[in-house]
Amino acid sequence: MNNWDERYETEKARKRFLGLNREQFNAMTGQDFFRDYFPLKSRFYRAEGYTLPGDADPETAERLNDYIRSFYDPKFMRGAGYTDLYMAMQHFSEDDAFSRRGRSEKELQKMFGKENYPQWQCFINDASYFLYFQFQRPGEYDEYGNERYYSAASKVKAYLTFRDDVSLEDFLAIVRYLADNCEEQFSAKIAKKRRIDHMCFWLSVRDFRLLEQYVAACEEKFVRAMPFVPYIGKIGITLELITAPESYNEGISLLLFAYVNSVKSREEMNVRDMYDRLIRMGDRCDDCGFPGCEGTFEHGDGAIGAKILLLESADLVLRNKDPDKDCFIFRAARNSKEWRAIRDAWNWAGVRDDYRYELKN
Repeated sequence: MNNWDERYETEKARKRFLGLNREQFNAMTGQDFFRDYFPLKSRFYRAEGYTLPGDADPETAERLNDYIRSFYDPKFMRGAGYTDLYMAMQHFSEDDAFSRRGRSEKELQKMFGKENYPQWQCFINDASYFLYFQFQRPGEYDEYGNERYYSAASKVKAYLTFRDDVSLEDFLAIVRYLADNCEEQFSAKIAKKRRIDHMCFWLSVRDFRLLEQYVAACEEKFVRAMPFVPYIGKIGITLELITAPESYNEGISLLLFAYVNSVKSREEMNVRDMYDRLIRMGDRCDDCGFPGCEGTFEHGDGAIGAKILLLESADLVLRNKDPDKDCFIFRAARNSKEWRAIRDAWNWAGVRDDYRYELKN
């Protein structure tokens, strides 16, 4: 389906939904809602179990099985806690990732200031663990500095990992390229401490092609570093989350922590079973796929959107081929009202209410 057809079908579905009276709204089943009124489709809405996609690559599945089994280790069990496992998955270190070489915040402000980029208003957050840039059109912030139009829900979140040492100058070169060419607002972040997902970019679907073009011209500099992240070329793709979990990588780590603490042996661990348990949690605390654990993803906690994103991403990874622009991640970024409705709801009943709120505001 092309973008125009998708937009047309989306608007039709939204109008049908808003046209429901109170009795029709209250009588609607979850199956009715997702089939007839919710245009952001997924095979995992109300799914009862996880099956590998029909075109799954057996070697990729076995490689992921070996990877998750490597975390069946006492240091990642309940006594150690989730944080140790997350740090291990991210290859996190307190060592500095790069040298600033005189690149002060003041110099960066000048580099991306109005004199060089009059079309942008650049906000920089030079924090302890990251350096973050957000590019707005002038006037998109009010006089108090509050965001007016920036929404990460309408962006594809892209990961880049350098093959060799992290280079601040190479990162800034990418940011300059995007600032020179992007049509819509965007943001970029680089981690100051060593970790595997050390660069992130939030781009509209339309502007994502620019990052593709840039990376394709020097792809030898980058690697596919994260086993559970779908990749287009050397670019990892996902969506932004805002509630527990707060990011896709945090979600994967929480899921694996729950799984490691629920199985009886390393040998029984496999990706199909892990995602099957995620589905079987349902939306109530007593529908638990991870008995004996406490916390997000372990007793039914966690936003609906995070679970759907994990499941959809698993399908993409297991197919072991570059996803197209009609995959769930790009469709969600194009249909941000629908994505926000499932991203922010904590149970299936809440999705319907949140969706109506999104469409009315």
